[in-house]
Amino acid sequence: MFHKSVRASRLELVKPLPGDEVIPEPIGSLTHAITIRGPRSDVWPWLAQMGAGTRAGWYSYDFLDNGRRKSAECIVPQWQRIAVGTLFPALPGATNGFVVVRFEPARFLVLGWPAPDGTFLSTWVADT
Repeated sequence: MFHKSVRASRLELVKPLPGDEVIPEPIGSLTHAITIRGPRSDVWPWLAQMGAGTRAGWYSYDFLDNGRRKSAECIVPQWQRIAVGTLFPALPGATNGFVVVRFEPARFLVLGWPAPDGTFLSTWVADT
């Protein structure tokens, strides 16, 4: 299996993550780690509202992945309620993107990109 990491410690590279079971035999893995100094409860609202277009953005390169619209700079209450199946649109106006696979508020968020057969092509995990 292909492994790649960005800023991940040795522990972060081998640590089991929520959602590892979603793709039982992955062909690759990318672990991009950052450390945020603050309570999990302060980080969670920013994760819950991600997504392009009608959501808060991806907090990344807005000119590429949010239609040149600036990502939110505050917590937006209407985007805080998520459930399994909630769509986080990939791009503004998109009807596809990542969907919530599993989550535990203030602990972890597992997003998956659905395949036509109902499995997932890829996953993205925030483990706070």
